[in-house]
Amino acid sequence: MDSEKPDKFIPGRIHEDVFFDYWKDSLEASPWVLSTLQLGYKIPFETMPPEYEEQNNATAREQPEVVRKIVEEMIELKIVKVVQSKPRCVSPLGLVTKTKEDGSLKHRLVFDASRCVNNHLTKLKVTLSHLEKALETTEEGELQSIFDLASCYYHVRIFEPQQTFLGAAFTDASGKKVYFVYQHLPFGLASAVHAITKIFKPILAFIHKKGVKLTLYIDDGRFLSKDMMTSEANRLLVYEVLTKAGWQISLEKSDGPGEASTVKEYLGFVVDTMKMQVSISEEKLLKIEKIVKEALEQKILPIKRLSKVQGNIIALIPSHGFIARVASKSGYSLIEKHVKDFGWTGRVLLDKSTIDEWNFFVHNIRLANGSPIRSNLNDVRVATILENPRTNQVAVPNVRNLDKKTMVSDASSYRVVAYDLMNSDKNEVNVLFTTEEKQLSSGLRELLAVDKTVSRWLETRAVEDRHVYWCTDSTNVVAFLSKGSGRPHVQRVIFEIAKKLLQLRIIISPIHLSRVDERIQRADDRSKVVDSDDWSIDHMSFESLHKQFALEVDVFASKSNARLQRFYSEEWEEGTAGIDAFAQDWSSGMLWLAPPIKLLIKCAKRIRRSHCQGIIILPKWTTATFYCYFYEGQKVRPPFFHIKDFQPFIYQNQGAESALKGKVEFSFIALYFKT
Repeated sequence: MDSEKPDKFIPGRIHEDVFFDYWKDSLEASPWVLSTLQLGYKIPFETMPPEYEEQNNATAREQPEVVRKIVEEMIELKIVKVVQSKPRCVSPLGLVTKTKEDGSLKHRLVFDASRCVNNHLTKLKVTLSHLEKALETTEEGELQSIFDLASCYYHVRIFEPQQTFLGAAFTDASGKKVYFVYQHLPFGLASAVHAITKIFKPILAFIHKKGVKLTLYIDDGRFLSKDMMTSEANRLLVYEVLTKAGWQISLEKSDGPGEASTVKEYLGFVVDTMKMQVSISEEKLLKIEKIVKEALEQKILPIKRLSKVQGNIIALIPSHGFIARVASKSGYSLIEKHVKDFGWTGRVLLDKSTIDEWNFFVHNIRLANGSPIRSNLNDVRVATILENPRTNQVAVPNVRNLDKKTMVSDASSYRVVAYDLMNSDKNEVNVLFTTEEKQLSSGLRELLAVDKTVSRWLETRAVEDRHVYWCTDSTNVVAFLSKGSGRPHVQRVIFEIAKKLLQLRIIISPIHLSRVDERIQRADDRSKVVDSDDWSIDHMSFESLHKQFALEVDVFASKSNARLQRFYSEEWEEGTAGIDAFAQDWSSGMLWLAPPIKLLIKCAKRIRRSHCQGIIILPKWTTATFYCYFYEGQKVRPPFFHIKDFQPFIYQNQGAESALKGKVEFSFIALYFKT
């Protein structure tokens, strides 16, 4: 059927009588479609627009000769027609100019119906087959074919009595103002996309019944085939149906015989079905990089330009995934606030969060390029990852060429726990919250479980190049790790997580599990374990010793209770100078030891065989076994020297009930040692 495509574009061709029977009998089009084909598209007005006229937009006024040339070509093609009297509505024209690869300029005339006509239309819902939706049925290794409908909008004729609402004006060569009306669907009418989508439904239904996986985004089509022979058969079928229905295909933008491939550029993205990955071309990366950098240099932007920059970033979600979502959150908050207060006028000063996110995106735009295809046929079902998952979540992305890891986390009011399901006996993170963190919302504390775990991985480089399934009972965390947050204090944490994930080349897929799931219960139980060995003395008692001995290292501590900036912790946590005190070098500074009672004997032995100095405190329990490691009768054993007895106030940092709690009735001993 390729030979039946007309060489010259014919506007409104689908309305010709010769095609009507095909729409009616073969495509079984709806009464609305058939009526539209016979009478023209009836604009869905909710209220009748008043008489209206407005001058052309600045973009059109600044280049009148370009506008004139385009309109004259449209008049010749009968897309529009000149009228002798002023139309009821005369909307402004705008001019969109783009630079093509060869450096030449491409101009598109836009009918700006936003000032009047669009405000009187019925609001209609339309679901477009955007890229992510188009990829839903993609399978590994499938061949892709693409096609483009020539001047798609101009295929649709407007119901003649309503053409007076689609008026515009231009200046001819003599300087005279000329009125004209659109006879065919213009760019800029709010209901246009709905019209095209609805008219095309019977064609999609017909082709789908033939077993061809076809998607159409306004005028850009893509269909899939299992092999080259099937691809050619599908191509002939699709082109035949379009031609019989009166649609014209842009030959230079559409695939011909044998041009199907596993790698195609579609809707601005490079789709690779062998890698099952979506990326964006270097040319487009450079363009978006330039847009964002120029905005960062200026810092104060017109609100419409700020929105355009945000749109360019968010448009990269198919190729950049979570990173693009996170890098656009703060900017959108700025837009929302400004529009609420001032509307779409004025300028906006970029805040620190937006600047940080944009800088991060620009510097990592290439590293983050390449996101897995989300496909119903290729996504990994949760039931294959987890046994008896008890979740409504059906599937997560299938990320190829990365090792898998499944984490489970939970946070109590004072502790966060995360563990690897394949090594569930060992916690990867078991960290107490600081006083400030304890005051945070439960959802944010759950998110900190992810942040603290990823921070540990970044510090130790123990986990890299992985696809991590993150199991949580928090719906908030699933949302945060999927699309970020509009709340600035939450977004800051998400942003930090995103930066670390990118450095580690880790992709996280959150999985929501029920609170009664045994894996969540295991993490929950661990997060609520109270450690009576987590105690510390009051600030005044500590400071009297610190002032005298200039202490430098808190040997048994955590971020939440450390008395000194440098500390060793039992588990990894942010800020720690080392994990496991006994694995560290004790000769690196003046030590402060307030160890758990069960570790006093081990401390005494370590001090005697090490080159170190510092202070150790212990309860004066003369009958306890540990006591003889420090005293022989009433005499202190070397290398220890008695400093003083004192009665501190003991803080149980996890609220445990213990003999070491509050104002104790027995004494503590402070000993100095140097070996």
